Amino acid sequence: MPTAICDENKKRYPASANRKKARIRLADLHERVANARADFQHKLSRTIVDENQAVIVETLKTANMMKNHNLARAIGDAGWHSVITTLEYKAAGRGIHLVKLDQWFDK
Repeated sequence: MPTAICDENKKRYPASANRKKARIRLADLHERVANARADFQHKLSRTIVDENQAVIVETLKTANMMKNHNLARAIGDAGWHSVITTLEYKAAGRGIHLVKLDQWFDK
């Protein structure tokens, strides 16, 4: 997320027209990022479901992983829960078996 747009919104007078324009630009940027993430997740889940007879995913505790400040932004940006959710409904639609393994399952 470019900080210039966020800073631009903060520097404006709260009730001004330019503040409203900056807020709209920031909202458009957030929407673009969200749409790009959703598009990638749908394409990824479709590819996984199309190329495999069964799908096995590992359940991870992302809340604990977010405690690592070096990885928190990347983990939060990935949206793993929504990837698994899209995998679930696409696998169910194609009749493909999806298994969720515990993170401590004996590998």
